[in-house]
Amino acid sequence: MSNGNGESCSQMSFVTGDVPLTSVPGAENGQRPLRLNEVFHCEPRRRKLYLVTCLDDYMNANALRVKSMVCFECQQGQQNRESFAADADVEGLLDSEIWGKLMAELAATEAGQS
Repeated sequence: MSNGNGESCSQMSFVTGDVPLTSVPGAENGQRPLRLNEVFHCEPRRRKLYLVTCLDDYMNANALRVKSMVCFECQQGQQNRESFAADADVEGLLDSEIWGKLMAELAATEAGQS
């Protein structure tokens, strides 16, 4: 199978945007990945994965109760999800932004009803 550039799929490097599939410093040393484009070693799959792939597969397997997926009730996936969620908004900036948008929409709705 070819990718159209003369490379076989097994020889292609996996890239998301401009981010090559390389390990992030610390992710291999027991630290959990925190950014979606970070790569870490997935123990159950025995290969490197982007955090976004891990979180997506973990959430789908558990939300849909797909017990045949290796990601179902995966301890590493659960730890990655908890770390990612905890680090997502440590400064509360996202809450302030969302609250500001909601208040602006409410004010616009009330102004339109008057």
